[in-house]
Amino acid sequence: MKQELEQVINICIHVLNGNNSDSQQIDRKDKFVLETIQKIAKLPYQGRNLGIGGFGYRNYRSSFEDMVKRFEDEEIFCSLDWLDAILVLYDFANYTEFQMLESAKKIVNDNILSYCLTGR
Repeated sequence: MKQELEQVINICIHVLNGNNSDSQQIDRKDKFVLETIQKIAKLPYQGRNLGIGGFGYRNYRSSFEDMVKRFEDEEIFCSLDWLDAILVLYDFANYTEFQMLESAKKIVNDNILSYCLTGR
């Protein structure tokens, strides 16, 4: 499972680095990512219970379970959906903050997401 998680994280990074809007669904990469997320949703949670995603009302952060529910659809359409997917995968793979930062630095063609993930 660890190898599959690394593979789908790399797919997310590759898609987020695409230079055109169509690249976000080329070769149905989203299907493989969705299948993996749906698979991990059935496994015992292994993350850090830190909450993931952006801070919302009163600094609330979504739980892993709430984030996984966002992926019950059949497609991932936009950069923000791919961002949520990579955050779910980082959490389930139990990445440390350093590992997340190092991985997120590979996203170079999406300025908004690069800033969200790395602060740069």
